[in-house]
Amino acid sequence: MRTAQTSLEKARRDAKTWHKLLAIHQDGDYTVVTVVRGLCLGHEPSVLADELRFVSSPELTSFLAAPEIQQKLFRPSQRGIVLVDVAGYSKFDTRGQSGILTILYEGLQLAKFSSDLFSRGPSIDQIVPTGDGCFIIFKPASSDRLLQSVFSIQSSFYCHQKGLLKMRGKQHLNVLGIQLACHVGDVDFIIDSAGSRNAYGTGLNEAARILQYGPPALEKKLGGEVPTGVAFFSKALDSQARPIIDFFDRLPSRAGQVKFIDLGRVRGKHDLELELRCFTNIPNHFGFPFDAAA
Repeated sequence: MRTAQTSLEKARRDAKTWHKLLAIHQDGDYTVVTVVRGLCLGHEPSVLADELRFVSSPELTSFLAAPEIQQKLFRPSQRGIVLVDVAGYSKFDTRGQSGILTILYEGLQLAKFSSDLFSRGPSIDQIVPTGDGCFIIFKPASSDRLLQSVFSIQSSFYCHQKGLLKMRGKQHLNVLGIQLACHVGDVDFIIDSAGSRNAYGTGLNEAARILQYGPPALEKKLGGEVPTGVAFFSKALDSQARPIIDFFDRLPSRAGQVKFIDLGRVRGKHDLELELRCFTNIPNHFGFPFDAAA
């Protein structure tokens, strides 16, 4: 780690090169800003960073407290993540993909602003597009209710499509399906190469792995094609799954209700082992209240 002492005036000029800050802390009469510069590969990869020392002053404190500086701080937190994937996206031509992405956007707007998700104020922090789907990043306070969100997401996506078809007299036709992966893990935010706020972290990587290995495991379990309207998750979310299972068990009719399937241990890339579960038959017209008590 390299240390340099510089002036506030120079810091104001150079701040545009501070892409990510590991920390800002006091050291006697100095304020130390640790700026990420890159990564050093080796037996144990390490972050390359510079420690910039400034003589502390009220003006410096005010400068470093500005939102444009604070948003660059390394502040990972445990957050709920839902990865949405539209079934069969790559089978369509460019014109068809434009329709799919429009449906995905409109359907998620319905879910985002529905009372199911926002009963106690905004629960979604950011939606990050992936091309044929998206990561939905929830605020930390909503992590313990993550699995409830899949019901609103599924319902909004389905109902928006059925509404479009009904308006055009084509309500008898099938609609696109989605698959979901749910996880609670480390997430941080960064200004990406396009200049937009974006999310990254091991939590997103884990959600992607769950969606990668969940469908093949379910296909093997069912002995056939994987249906849509499925939410995959790991054993870590069992405590959230149990109240949902109990809720549906108490309903008078079992017909067409959510099914819980234990997919067991799945070995993935680099011998990584996952214990996966899933909900299938997620209702198309059921919004599980996001602020409901367990």
